[in-house]
Amino acid sequence: MFKKSSSKIFMDVKNPFLYNTIFIDRNSARSPIVGDLLGHKGMNVSLSSLPVDYKSLNKVKLDLVVYYADINKISLQDVEIISNEFEEQPLMVLIDNPTDEIIELLIDRGAHSVVPMGISIDRILAGSICAINISSKMHSLKLEKNKTKIELDNIKLIGHAKSILMKRFNENEPSAHSRLQKMSMNKNKSVHIMAKQIIEAEGLLS
Repeated sequence: MFKKSSSKIFMDVKNPFLYNTIFIDRNSARSPIVGDLLGHKGMNVSLSSLPVDYKSLNKVKLDLVVYYADINKISLQDVEIISNEFEEQPLMVLIDNPTDEIIELLIDRGAHSVVPMGISIDRILAGSICAINISSKMHSLKLEKNKTKIELDNIKLIGHAKSILMKRFNENEPSAHSRLQKMSMNKNKSVHIMAKQIIEAEGLLS
């Protein structure tokens, strides 16, 4: 369960909101300190030490996942696993004194933003907002990509079905297209479903 704040402390008074956040760390002594720091700045924080029970956490609505990384290979592996397990949630990585190379590696593994610790809390909050915005944009692009793929697949199905109709009825493409649309209306099915059924039927006959 999330630790409920007694009152909402907002990150930005002009744009108030409260984040449901999971904070993941391998250092159990460090976790409460950072968790309280985030909690006092508008995050409803739940602490978790690795290894994590991802199944139970994925049932909770999360606005942000925060991971405290150390500069080593284990942290890179952690980020990759966490990113895959929470693929729909933004991931912000906190780390002490990272090099540009380490930041690039963390982002390559799935972090949406990387924020060095030891700097102002405002930078951490900005990193949170950045992670959420980037994740949202990536999610939108992914949905758009999937939508485009479906549309392309449907175009291919319809083209294949029209080729079958052209051959079967010895007609040109406009006539086959018109026939397919009429069949779709008569059967009360979408054109691409009708096209799929024509292709399946042709496969059984051939």
